[in-house]
Amino acid sequence: ICSLAIVLTSCVNTISEANLEKDQIPISLSTSIQSRVENNQFEQQDTIGVYLLSEGETISKNLYLDNIPFYFESAKPVSKETLFYPYEAASCSFISYFPFKQHAITAGNNLIMVSVSENQQIEENYNTSDFMLAKAKDIVPSKNPVSLHHEHKFSLLDIELEPTSGTTAEDLKNANPKITILDVYTRGYFNIETEKMSEYNVLRDIIPNGEWKIADGRLVGKSVI
Repeated sequence: ICSLAIVLTSCVNTISEANLEKDQIPISLSTSIQSRVENNQFEQQDTIGVYLLSEGETISKNLYLDNIPFYFESAKPVSKETLFYPYEAASCSFISYFPFKQHAITAGNNLIMVSVSENQQIEENYNTSDFMLAKAKDIVPSKNPVSLHHEHKFSLLDIELEPTSGTTAEDLKNANPKITILDVYTRGYFNIETEKMSEYNVLRDIIPNGEWKIADGRLVGKSVI
């Protein structure tokens, strides 16, 4: 298994309403998630990190917006302050990831350290282990929201137990079997540009998320990211 995902850094990104030029356009975002379960969506106060690159910029340097947190309020991602597109920019690109990290991509490279929790039985640990990424390229500045579709970048392992002869699924459920996934890499580095993982490290045993239930004569309901 290869399992492993608010400070404004520059005053150039925000402009007071009093100094707002007529042709400056505020940034608005909308989001969606590549679902693993029905109605998968960001929850209240979930936070994504957002990068904005104007023409000619790369993720490793000269970012116009550098890891700005957008938190969800009434299902909409919003920032602490109103942010605007680069002045006279013909097009831009957006990169967004979840969960937000205060220190994500270090200056001069395109790698972000990612990890999964050892105890995913705790719901918060399970949710924040689910690293997701969204990209929107060649966006022409406008008042329309930029759509950011977040895709899961880690594997999801669903666990099923099948009873042996002479045993039923009910017998298994009553026994409440304990499952641990042994010797899994829990940290590594994700390349934002190539979307490849490297430098796997920190081997740990992982406790799955979920509760056992019976389906088609088997125990199901536990999973690991």
